[in-house]
Amino acid sequence: MKIIVKKLWWENAAELYKSSLNILEDNKQWKKQIIVVSAIRSPQVNTTDHLIEIWQQLGQSIIDKKEVWRIVDILHDFHLYIAQEKLSIHGIDISEFVEELFEQFKGKIEFYMNLLDSELKPSSHNDYSLQDKNGDVFSLVGFWELLSSQILSKVISEVSKDSVKWKNIDLSHILKPHETDKKSDREIFKSLEDKIFLAANLELENWNIPIIWWYIWVFSEGIENTMGRWYTDATAAICIVGFAHKWYEGILEIQKSVKWVLSADPRILYKPESARLITELDYVTAREITGDSGANAKLLHSQAIREEVQEAWVKIHLFDPFRTTRRSGTWVVPALKEWGEWDIWRLFIWGRKNIIFFSISSAKMFQPGLLANIFNTVKEYFSVDIISASETEVAFTIDGTKDIQKKLDKMEEELRMICNIRENTHMEFVEYTTDMALVFCIGQHMRNHIGLLAKASNVLSKNDINIEIVSQGRLQRAMVFGIEGRHMQKAINVLHEEFVDNIS
Repeated sequence: MKIIVKKLWWENAAELYKSSLNILEDNKQWKKQIIVVSAIRSPQVNTTDHLIEIWQQLGQSIIDKKEVWRIVDILHDFHLYIAQEKLSIHGIDISEFVEELFEQFKGKIEFYMNLLDSELKPSSHNDYSLQDKNGDVFSLVGFWELLSSQILSKVISEVSKDSVKWKNIDLSHILKPHETDKKSDREIFKSLEDKIFLAANLELENWNIPIIWWYIWVFSEGIENTMGRWYTDATAAICIVGFAHKWYEGILEIQKSVKWVLSADPRILYKPESARLITELDYVTAREITGDSGANAKLLHSQAIREEVQEAWVKIHLFDPFRTTRRSGTWVVPALKEWGEWDIWRLFIWGRKNIIFFSISSAKMFQPGLLANIFNTVKEYFSVDIISASETEVAFTIDGTKDIQKKLDKMEEELRMICNIRENTHMEFVEYTTDMALVFCIGQHMRNHIGLLAKASNVLSKNDINIEIVSQGRLQRAMVFGIEGRHMQKAINVLHEEFVDNIS
């Protein structure tokens, strides 16, 4: 028997309505399904970011109450618009229901805003929550997922005329902070999957549809967080593993703003229509793609393709649930069959600007421990993307998207002291270049394609794009080229034309 965990996310009322139809259709076909909801948002109104702004205000000694209520009003107006737009066409009016939910939220904000500074502090959970002197915790982001789950439940009831049974399940208290102490990420993951199974399985046995909301805090130790905060992709992944171990087949359906994986972002291609759908990826390649900080937020959170998910033999489906067929989209599967020839259609090309290239040349580079000292210093300031080294020189790239000049100058000074280089010469130097870019070419079975790196380098050279730094993984699933930032779009297009457009 199949168990399907659906991670849903909406930008408008039409998507909210069609998600309900999708759930009801599977219910008619007797499919076991669990729904994991995310906060409702749009390109214009990022709900989670607004909630974090409120959290930051409430954590200050002097609260700008006018600013807090301004943000609350933005969220109120947006959700009321969602409740009214298009739903009324189908005879669904949940405006009064949304207003009631907002009154609850406003009451919470009013309570915490009127507490004295000594009575209120940001929670140690690190989940954008607030904690009063009694130890009671209120998660701003978590409350919004609760609100989202209640809105979905209300729409399902209206669409089905109350013929479908559902149950909202609150997992916000499923794990206490002390339970993560001195535990590995695998131990934490195992504990969570078992608890979620117990919480939701009874509802499934009674043919209720569990609608789960839970904003996972970032553990100080244990499960790695690669994006600054968790997303509900991770909640959905933990849910499916718990059930996949006990059911015949587990499928994780992910609905996001980016519906599936394409060979490149159509918005930066000269010919947008040339972007090809990547129908199937294995976990390792999908992890390589989502590991890039520019791609993972829109495609798939890296925690959704953890080793535990792969070991449970879970298939992940990135697709558009608002279409009439499920045959489209991208499947992430535990393993792919061996191909006789390299599957060129699975090449993913991505670029990221605002990169800084750092270079260090020293005759002492071969001395034991020098490289370790260099990167121990660097990690105090930045995260390194790629590294290239020789006997006397090391080069690496860091992300320069924020105002980091002071950090750069301080790090450069410390590196000079470590390498004993006061002034740059043609033989010894510590220097960096800004406004650079990285272009990623990621694919499966690349190691079976002889001369791929040479071919890519030749394409860039013919188009007058100089390669400053290059990296290729041992498994040969990725090639990364460091170039000037002004050439990034051109580089993506010429590589895409060579490796995707010209393949019949």
